[in-house]
Amino acid sequence: MDPEERRLRVHELRVEILLQVGSGLASTIRFSPRSTYPTLDNTVAMRVVMERERLDACRILFDDSEETELERCRGSWRPAMSSLAGETGRRPDVDAAAELFERHVLPMQRAVKTRKKYCTAWRAVCTWALSQGALGQILPMTQKALHAFMRDALSFQCTLPVVSEFLKAIQARHKHFRFGSPIGRTGTTRDTCTASAGSRVVSGDLCTPYTETLWCGSCASRVPHTERALGSRVDA
Repeated sequence: MDPEERRLRVHELRVEILLQVGSGLASTIRFSPRSTYPTLDNTVAMRVVMERERLDACRILFDDSEETELERCRGSWRPAMSSLAGETGRRPDVDAAAELFERHVLPMQRAVKTRKKYCTAWRAVCTWALSQGALGQILPMTQKALHAFMRDALSFQCTLPVVSEFLKAIQARHKHFRFGSPIGRTGTTRDTCTASAGSRVVSGDLCTPYTETLWCGSCASRVPHTERALGSRVDA
């Protein structure tokens, strides 16, 4: 994407967000400089809207990117579990025990490095949703919201690895909170990436279908030769 075109698109996204949250939060609307898709570097504006709309910010903005207490204990599980319980010797009730499990045990399904990448990708989803007034449609995510976000990501010429990261982050968030994945209902991550690779992004418009086959994830890959639109080879 041409730098001037990108600058205008990012400004447009900023205006859309300000229309949702009000000019009083203008100072909080800052985008991460390293993100292909414009991504807010904080959650202040999102939390304001979620509180106003009575959305579950604890789940939508749940951040498991840092080491959990059980990962930091380096094998000393007993004192770590005692400290998490709050009162040594007293068992937590069902709700408290479930919350502790979700926060300190479930995240360990993935490495910290992977969780950091997924949290960054999920924040991009939240940034898009905030700009569209769609924060209430992303967890669980509707198919319409998924397709709309994917179209917007492609319009910013996100590469196939970036698109794949978005999809994996969406799936991980739904799995963590036991929601059915919108990707699972429409096809696998690979299928969705294949559909995304079926078009080229030129100046924000989708056009000119590719004819080569795309495989992503852990499979061997082939991508279109015109890599300037969707990025480099996706290796196994």
